[in-house]
Amino acid sequence: MTTRRRNLLLLAAVIACAALGAVLLAPSLRERRAIDAVPDGAFLVATIDLVKMRQSPLAHELGALREVSDVTELCGFDPLARAKTIAIAVPEKPDGVFGLAITHDLKEDELAKCAERVMSARSAVPSVTLRGSWTIVQQEGILSEATRPKIAYRDGAPLLVARGDYLAAMQHALDGPKAPSEHDALRKIAEARAGENAVLVATALLPKTVRDKIKDELATEADTSESKKNTMGAILAVSEVALSVASRGDQVDVFAELRCETSGACSTLSEFLDRKRRELAQQPAARLIGLAGILDGVHLELRGDALDATFSAPATELVRVVRSGFSAPR
Repeated sequence: MTTRRRNLLLLAAVIACAALGAVLLAPSLRERRAIDAVPDGAFLVATIDLVKMRQSPLAHELGALREVSDVTELCGFDPLARAKTIAIAVPEKPDGVFGLAITHDLKEDELAKCAERVMSARSAVPSVTLRGSWTIVQQEGILSEATRPKIAYRDGAPLLVARGDYLAAMQHALDGPKAPSEHDALRKIAEARAGENAVLVATALLPKTVRDKIKDELATEADTSESKKNTMGAILAVSEVALSVASRGDQVDVFAELRCETSGACSTLSEFLDRKRRELAQQPAARLIGLAGILDGVHLELRGDALDATFSAPATELVRVVRSGFSAPR
């Protein structure tokens, strides 16, 4: 074998190894998470692990709360039963826009038939278009472009649902580079507390502009007591929230961390929440429906400019409280 041929073979082997490595190391479309579709700038991000939810006692308890619909009959299957995870993203906009990303085990033809049948059953005329690798299903008409939700799907990617230009933002987030966000750090805190049993993880970045606007409005109210203003000021000083819900056996563990602008604000907030917790737990109605027992188990821990709240309760007790529709007296 000549030196030239040997060098060519060596070069070909190197290229083949590099190509193989790129294929093995590149993220597969089928491995993309629902949360990967959350665009930058979301003020609220929540994910639900439906697989773990269905395996927990919550699935049985919440089943009675589920609204009966004709979607299963129209599609020929229960879409929720075929979903794995859901990510919910709410941008910092006051117009009600939000997006859903859902991982699933459905095929494209199943998604297409289901989406079109459901839309047709709602007296809407479905329009199906191809945009790159995505199939877009939306209601026909100029007004529907901005006011009606659209569905985007492709093989191996989460199903996306959003209206207006937020759908394109979710597609870009899924396909483009993912930069670290403030939500990532909050999610790590919530996930660490929930562990492998996490069913729901949610984080919120509360806009300072909105909080400051409410503070200014409160400052002009002459009939508001100084104590109430201080309490509201402490509540409006909460800038970040991390929440997790975990299912552990027949128990449900809830954790929340509130981050304040100052340690003094968190201290005032802790005192207010603890006082309200004890007052509400003493109400006869709270004792009757089992809410008092849950409130008695709430633990508040002040850590400088962060306030942690935790409690555990049987799934049956939590769902019973929800069913009761109990509301605290004002």
